[in-house]
Amino acid sequence: MPAKKTAEKSAAVITVKDAPEMTKRGRRQVAEWMRKQADFLEFEGKAFSKRFTARYLYR
Repeated sequence: MPAKKTAEKSAAVITVKDAPEMTKRGRRQVAEWMRKQADFLEFEGKAFSKRFTARYLYR
């Protein structure tokens, strides 16, 4: 009997807006922020709500 296929589930979605228009410094800052969020998820994940949204805001 063939193995039963399971549907894929999405655990995370990352959207980076206007990356080509960013400066190298801007892209570096966003990447550093994402690494910080990743560390927070890894080490403090139990503190998150069921659905967690993080936004990188800038001027």
